[in-house]
Amino acid sequence: MACCLNAACLAVIDGGFYMKYTIAAVCVSIPDDGEDHLEVDHFKSQEEHPLTVSHTQQTMAEQRKLTIAVNNKIPAQIVSSHGCGTFSEEVFENCAQFVHKLSQFVFDQYKNCLKAKLVE
Repeated sequence: MACCLNAACLAVIDGGFYMKYTIAAVCVSIPDDGEDHLEVDHFKSQEEHPLTVSHTQQTMAEQRKLTIAVNNKIPAQIVSSHGCGTFSEEVFENCAQFVHKLSQFVFDQYKNCLKAKLVE
């Protein structure tokens, strides 16, 4: 879901449509011990998509996960959230703080994608 939201936002930006705020979505996988965990892939080649996010080694059916989208307003605000599985409000808050920090990575990748397109 996060990849779809990020791709849609980047497509709207690339299309030249005005947006008051852009959004960035991050999917957080929540292990059984309750800590939030997210691994961002290091890209092996330029062909790989720069917004790829990998999950823990659990299968998708076993994962408790939370997708949170935030805007680029300062301070960032949650625009949307979607969860699978059960988790406490404290875990949600921890994940939200984690996503706020990582969303800057996604916003930076938007900029890099657009810069690369302009260079071509």
